[in-house]
Amino acid sequence: MHRSVATFWWTLEDEAEFFCYLDSLGPIVAFTMPWKKTPQEVIAWDIRTLLAAEHPARLMFGLRQMHDPIPTVSREFPRSGVLYNVDPSSGCLLMYDPVKFRDSKMERCNLAAYWDAFDIGCQASTPKNAEFIVWGKKVFAWSRRRTKGKSGFYRISKQAELAVEERKLTLA
Repeated sequence: MHRSVATFWWTLEDEAEFFCYLDSLGPIVAFTMPWKKTPQEVIAWDIRTLLAAEHPARLMFGLRQMHDPIPTVSREFPRSGVLYNVDPSSGCLLMYDPVKFRDSKMERCNLAAYWDAFDIGCQASTPKNAEFIVWGKKVFAWSRRRTKGKSGFYRISKQAELAVEERKLTLA
């Protein structure tokens, strides 16, 4: 299984610039993580509209042209029955935990991707679409360039580092 994960701190301003960078790469669609009761509830959002409307704890996003039609999957859960969503392990999606605060402390952001697609039982994998892999690795490279500093084990952006030094921001 090939995957990438980046964990870092950055500010809301850094995040806004991240979304501007994503816009420069082409039209982006985003999906929320919670499973839905019907396939019709699985909606491809504009990423900025989604963040303004819900500010989800986790979202999945990718290039629009790779998600038309939306690749909906179903899973049966013991307590909830059959639910629907997109699947980041088989779809061409990155997962992102946006900037959020808890008890006045900023939590770490995460960016993650699976570079291989898995069959239903995760018995076999094949590399995902080459265009997605190139695009996704550009996104990871941009986030790493933006978070060159270190705070403990994790990366931190210059803006977040400065805010911590000036005691305007506390990290969780």
